[in-house]
Amino acid sequence: MSKIATIKIEALHVGKSVTFNCAQLDVAQEFSPTWASQDAYGKMDPISTFANVKRTATFSFTSLGKQPDSASKLQADIDLLIKMQYPKYSSSGGGQILSAPPIFSISVLNNSIYSLFKGYFTAFGVVPGSTEGVPPLVIGTRFYERKYNVSLTLQVLHSFIPGWIGDGDPGGSAGMTFEGTGTDGTGNSEQVPNQSVDPDGPVENYTYADGAPYQTPISAEDSTPISPEDVVNVANLGGGTNSSTTPEDREAKSPSQKEEAEARE
Repeated sequence: MSKIATIKIEALHVGKSVTFNCAQLDVAQEFSPTWASQDAYGKMDPISTFANVKRTATFSFTSLGKQPDSASKLQADIDLLIKMQYPKYSSSGGGQILSAPPIFSISVLNNSIYSLFKGYFTAFGVVPGSTEGVPPLVIGTRFYERKYNVSLTLQVLHSFIPGWIGDGDPGGSAGMTFEGTGTDGTGNSEQVPNQSVDPDGPVENYTYADGAPYQTPISAEDSTPISPEDVVNVANLGGGTNSSTTPEDREAKSPSQKEEAEARE
């Protein structure tokens, strides 16, 4: 599987991280300018005072597991992600004192499009696949979900002064929102495969006494390949990733720039 279809979430307050391979990954950002306004007698326009620009990022992804090893690892990673939402405490005088709030950094799509996100979560949701009819694996007396849908809303905290200072722009040359390095961590460009995924797989169907359908969990021996180690649906990747081009090919070039490049060649 391409390493580019991933989301890495690092808990800065405890120094732990977890990486998910994604069968579907959506990224959305919202920028909210904040103004305070006050009406004045006889003045048609309000007296307005600028406060700030708030930036939030929403991440929605689906992660899958097909066999006992990948399903159990997925469940352990989800469990760690949940634990990472809680603050860090230190012991003092026989009691516990809050020492660090939960602060995170997020890297998506191997930084091929977006810059690194840092901040804190204001919303966090986990939906197991069994609620959508994807049966879990049964390994002994344990149940392991084969699919998880996760949604995260991050209040972005800027690590620089987010404004225009002299000739410098917000974010500088590194890019405030879009990094676009297009590398796999080794300096090599990486192309996203154009494939599809079926997260459901075959299910043993039964019915209740009233005839309503019932889907039973399946055993590990009968599990179906559904994990992102096999395939990934590029059409669902956030940021408009196009499988027909590499990250370098996706760099914006005007027609005149292309003509100049061809003339030089």
